[in-house]
Amino acid sequence: MPSRGTARGTDSKQAGSGSAGRALPRRILALDTATRFGGAALVEAGRVVAEVWIGPERSTSAHLLPLVQQLLAAAGWAREQIEAVAVTVGPGSFTGLRIGVTTAKALAYAWHVPVIGVTTLQVMAAQALWEGRWPGSFKGWLVPVIRSRRNEFYIQLFELPASPGTAASLRPAGSSGPVAWPGQAAPPGPSASPAETVPVQGLPQPVTRPEVLSAAVWMSGEWLRANVSGDLILIGDPSLIKELKESFPGEGSVLPETVHHEPLPPLIRPAAVGRVAWLLAAARVQGGEAVGETAMAVQPLYVARPLEKVT
Repeated sequence: MPSRGTARGTDSKQAGSGSAGRALPRRILALDTATRFGGAALVEAGRVVAEVWIGPERSTSAHLLPLVQQLLAAAGWAREQIEAVAVTVGPGSFTGLRIGVTTAKALAYAWHVPVIGVTTLQVMAAQALWEGRWPGSFKGWLVPVIRSRRNEFYIQLFELPASPGTAASLRPAGSSGPVAWPGQAAPPGPSASPAETVPVQGLPQPVTRPEVLSAAVWMSGEWLRANVSGDLILIGDPSLIKELKESFPGEGSVLPETVHHEPLPPLIRPAAVGRVAWLLAAARVQGGEAVGETAMAVQPLYVARPLEKVT
């Protein structure tokens, strides 16, 4: 939850290190290190300015800060112009989350700006909404899923926003697609199509809290049966829906009525992290809340399964 006790005045850069502030930040540095591809992006008033990835073959801890410096230089931004740092707080890779959150905290503390923590699953749901290729009449549920290295599944249920609002490009300004820093390989990105336009108002709204399921529970469809009725968009790795359907020969009646699959390669785009953070900040400002947390307050979100009872 955003801190309410540290903000004074209306300036987003308050006295004190990493102050939360109540003014809507215009320029945001977004970081993501939660999954295989790390990266960073610059977002200005909800518009993507630049975006870059660190491939899985490279050390995120060694490359993230130099990447941020190079990204700022390429965009012509001074660090004094950054008004907030956004970061994925989890669920995701234990080591990756520690790297991302620690880096975000250090930068926010040094720059006297708030940290806007966003969950990986909300970013995935929003990214799927913005890049989605399912029918425009779809009125069902969004379920992002991340497979962990322990073969567990992070999952959460979202509903579509009541008002998607107007559109703006998710692609960096002046770019024909995702940007990779020289010498680094960009992961496969969305194709150039009308699906590249995204709403700048409204986010998928969480219905359940982030959970982690065992492989057995996920493959049984138990969680889906208990939480989803109607049409479903399953968001994540392309293998997820294939494995799930293979578990149910025949009609597969235990699944929701219609299951679409929205593959996201990579699972999370840094640009989407910045866009989600900006929308969350706008909603908080409208509600009279601080836009984010102080640097020392933000923490990784680690989601663990309850211990199984021993009989």
